This record gives sequence, C-alpha cells and structure tokens, in this order.
Amino acid sequence: MLEENKPSGQWPLGPGVEIVKEGPAGLYALSKPSGVRSQPKEGGKDAQALFTCSYSLRDEAYHLPPDKGGGKVWLLHRLDGGTSGVILVAREEQTAAEVKYAFAQHQVKKRYVAVVFGWPERVNAVWKDRIEVIKDKGRVRARPGNGSWAEAVMKERGRGKGVAGAMSLLELEPKTGRTHQLRI
Repeated sequence: MLEENKPSGQWPLGPGVEIVKEGPAGLYALSKPSGVRSQPKEGGKDAQALFTCSYSLRDEAYHLPPDKGGGKVWLLHRLDGGTSGVILVAREEQTAAEVKYAFAQHQVKKRYVAVVFGWPERVNAVWKDRIEVIKDKGRVRARPGNGSWAEAVMKERGRGKGVAGAMSLLELEPKTGRTHQLRI
C-alpha cells in the first residue's frame, strides 16, 4: 500500500514544480514557482497548473492517470498563481481530511515573505480591515470595503535602497483566510 503512495518521479508535475519533502501518511510538500496555478481555473487539465493531469473541483483533487500511479492527489490549500512557495498535497484521503481540518481550525500557521517598495511606517504592525470580494468575468478581485473582517501581522525583516528606490522585506502572517488579503 505504501508503494502506491510514492510518486517515484512519475507524477505529472507542472512546469518547475518539485517535490521538496515527503511526510508521513502520504503528505507531500511541493515547491510551486510563480506563474503556476494551484489548480486549473475551471477544473479539467491545465499545462500551467501544479499537476498537468485532470482536476476535480468537487473533490479538490487531481486525478492521476494510470500510467502515473493512478488515484487522487488532494490539494490541501492554495497559493495565487503569481505567488511562489511551498504547497501541501496528500495522497491519502484521511490525511487530506485531517490537514484540511487543521487549516480550518487555524492550527496551521502560514507565513509569507514579500519584497515591497517603500518603508513601512511601523516595523511591526497588525493590519485589520474589511475586505470586499468582487467577482467579474471569471476574475476575483478584493478591495477594502464592506465585506468580511481580515487581519494579518506584519514584521519588517529588512530595508534598503535599490535602483527602484526604497524597498522593504516583510514577513506577513494572515490571521484570517480572506481572498487576496495580503495584496491589499
């Protein structure tokens, strides 16, 4: 049983996607480069997605073809297409359910590192605002407004000047899971 959960280098990974770590019970950490989508927009297949095989929006899982090991690989969370980072997937349904539950209960901490233009007024801050999500023609946008409350902790990790002027290295830790909350 364990053997069929191992990718053996045969998973149909998207461009530049690599397996970083294999954990217990079929849990995998993948390195997702910028420009690769966590999932296809409408389900189905997408050559620019994490995996290049079919994806089910209902299952939130990729369906591996028989020649690539068969079965499902569950997507446990998402990163925006323009964001690079580590993304978790599971080969076993029970593992997927447990990790998704841990995310839902805020038992998993997410941290993002970003280089931004300018210097923040405060080195460490808690950002709180209401975010309004707007869906239009297949695109999702967010802006400060009348939506749900969002909260994130920001810590400045460095600052300097480049050819574009003042720049800062920030560590961001979202406390809520609102769409695009770190972009605003």
